[in-house]
Parts: sequence; C-alpha cells; structure tokens
Amino acid sequence: MLKRLVSGEPLETFLTTPEDRKAYDLYVEKLIQGLKRGAAITPFSFITPPVLSDVPPGLNHSGRFPADAKSRGDDSHHLAELTCNPYLATQNVSPKAAPGFVYVAALADAFEYPPGLIQLLKEFALQYPNDFLHLRLMLLACHLWFDIITHSDLRLEWFMSERKYGGTRFNEVPKVSLAAFIIYFAHWLSWTESMGLSEHPHPFRFVSKACESDQARSGFAVNEDHIPQDRVIALVRKVTSRIPNVSIYERISLHPSSVPGTKMPPMHDSSFLEYPHRIPLALTGLPHLGYLGLPNYTRLKLDS
Repeated sequence: MLKRLVSGEPLETFLTTPEDRKAYDLYVEKLIQGLKRGAAITPFSFITPPVLSDVPPGLNHSGRFPADAKSRGDDSHHLAELTCNPYLATQNVSPKAAPGFVYVAALADAFEYPPGLIQLLKEFALQYPNDFLHLRLMLLACHLWFDIITHSDLRLEWFMSERKYGGTRFNEVPKVSLAAFIIYFAHWLSWTESMGLSEHPHPFRFVSKACESDQARSGFAVNEDHIPQDRVIALVRKVTSRIPNVSIYERISLHPSSVPGTKMPPMHDSSFLEYPHRIPLALTGLPHLGYLGLPNYTRLKLDS
C-alpha cells in the first residue's frame, strides 16, 4: 500500500468503501499517537490479523467440531475423532501405556548443581558458538542422557519392547555421545513440534540420524571429547534438591502437546496421558519452543 501511495496513486482507488476509509483514518490517528510515544511504525492492514494464542494444556477438543451432515461409511470418521486422538496410534498396543518414547523431564530449576558440572558445560558451549546452548537446556539434556544410559535397555520404546520380548525383529536403541546429545537436544524438541508428531521420537534415534546427516557436511562434526562423559556422570550423581520433599529423581512426563510454547492441540480420549501441573512444568525450566531449534526442518539443497 505504501508503494502505491508513494507512486502517486490516489488513496481512493484502493480504499473503496466507507469502512476501509474509516479504518485507515483510525490507523493514521493511532500512528500519530504512537509516534509521539516513540512506538515503532506498523503498516496498515485492511483485515485485522488473527490473534495467535497458545493452546492451554488440558483443553479437550472432543465434540468441538460440527457433525458431518453427510452419511458416513464404516471407514469414515468425524474430524473430532481424528484430531490428536491417541487411539488411532495405539490400536494394536495396550491403551494403558504410550506406545513410543515418553520424555520424562527433570525438575532442573529445583536442583542444586556441583560447580564443576556448570563449569564443564560452559566450557563445552564455547566450543560451539553457532549453537544455542543455554545452561538450563544443557542441564536438561544431561539429565535425559543420564536417565537413558543408566536404564537397562536405553529406554526402549514400548512397542519395540513388545517385539523384543515377543521374539520378533526390533531395532536396538543406538548409543550417542553426550556432546552430540547436548547439541541436538533443542532440535529434538523443536523437530517434533515442526513435524506435528503426537509423540517424541526416541532422542537417541533422532540424534543418531541427525549426526549421520549433518556430519556428511564439513563444519557440522561434533567432537565427543569436548566434554568428559565419565566426569559428567559422576557430577550428575552429586546433584541435590533445593526444595524440601522434592527428590532429585522427580520427573514429569511431557508429551509434545504439553511442552511450553507448543501450538499442538492436546490429545483426548487417552487413558495413559496426564498433563503436568503448571508448577512442576515451570520447575523443569524448559523455555518456549519458539526459542529452540530452527524455523523449519526442510532439507536444504546445499549443493546447488
């Protein structure tokens, strides 16, 4: 619109209705008032853009969509029956347990950490200045990595466990270094949101594939020697709680639809999904998803 005005086009040619002219007059009035206060210039818009808001955890979308007036066959479903309904992903597994990986997050803001661990993480972050390595994120990554490597089967997904103990073919969880896990932890959360997945992939599987893809390019390699894993394990064992009655082993389950900043609608009709209370969720220290990862994860054609 500004280009058209500067080029000499009369205002009346594109403000054709009284409503448009009234809206523009109001915009100019607010613009003048804003400039007096030192506010930034905002362009005029004919249509007020929709206000985006986070979906509050626990909101049930079941029954919110209008019924389809057309007749349905046996294979047809209302939209409400398809939207974030975990039954569709768990028809062949037990409805009492999540079929895949569930992120159990530590209450990092409730814990006291050894100074040696903090120093190691700060020194590690200096090795990768182009990555967003906030201290709290690195601590959460250390907790999750520690929880996985100390588990008997590396937190194998439920559906893979069914195959393993049922004698059928399954995929073992790959081992990944702590260095790579810290680097890709935020991307793991952000990628899940970007893909619109109802469950997080196993983080070791994600990091393993991400490393395999990225390290084929020069400059993307992660050196596992940049942080001593054995020393970090010993220091994590020395973590204490700053809050009475809160154990250092306290964890809360976080599904993609309950991570801070998600735009995913919550699941419904789930017997295994509980949304965390806002206080323990805040104590995890997880930042808004908008600050994590990349804007999108479409594959770039770097060779062209």
